[in-house]
Amino acid sequence: MARETLDLRGKICPVPLLLTKRKLESMSEGEILEVVGDYPQTRENILKLIERTRNEVLGVEEAKGTFKITIRKKALSQGEGNSDETDRACPSSS
Repeated sequence: MARETLDLRGKICPVPLLLTKRKLESMSEGEILEVVGDYPQTRENILKLIERTRNEVLGVEEAKGTFKITIRKKALSQGEGNSDETDRACPSSS
């Protein structure tokens, strides 16, 4: 089974969420995606995205200021393709 890693360290909202969403949309059912990041809000936003799109969280690990979320891609999920979700997930910088 294919396993890919998306390294989002050093990236801040909304970039990590957009990249994760696009990567999941490009993957086939059953493939595994490991998302690595270091921005605290990114972890929460990605977990919400996975829940909304009904993909499967296989694990969440945290160590030394970074996290790794392991995701199994499900069939085309409800909510995929909705660009408004990214705007709502990221706090305003004003």
